[in-house]
Amino acid sequence: MRQEGDKRITAIRVVVCGPGARRERIDRDAEEGTQQTPQADRARVRPANRARLVSVEVRLQHVDGRPVCERCVVARSSLAKMRGLLGRSSLEVGEGLLLERASSIHTAFMRFPIDAVFLDSDQVVVKVAADVRPWRASIRLRARAVLELPAGEAARRGLSPGTALRAAT
Repeated sequence: MRQEGDKRITAIRVVVCGPGARRERIDRDAEEGTQQTPQADRARVRPANRARLVSVEVRLQHVDGRPVCERCVVARSSLAKMRGLLGRSSLEVGEGLLLERASSIHTAFMRFPIDAVFLDSDQVVVKVAADVRPWRASIRLRARAVLELPAGEAARRGLSPGTALRAAT
């Protein structure tokens, strides 16, 4: 907070640290450029907001143990789902994005095609939209999650309607 005649500037910085966050008050001396960091205060972070701060990565596989996605990032919050794969130039083999509580996807502003695997509440495949190019959309009513994989990966991994998946432990 800047006051008239005062050259000290105070700012608040949020630092992500595991399941929560902490706030640090930073005092900067405008003339000398020195920085002092007093003891950190605990931020009041509601449990609903914690999902936005931490990305969860899981490994998905067939029920019989064959791998489907080795590095699957789970998008639970609305913000994470909206961001999706935007800004990425590609999706490597073994990588994926699992959109929870979603029944449709779009590839607007994306730079590469993807496979979209629609799952029901029991993690059973109900639809596979193969090779969805940029600026397209795909929907499956009553789907509860969508797994986005690199183009062609769904066929290589043997994903078809009726295939059951589970998260590896």
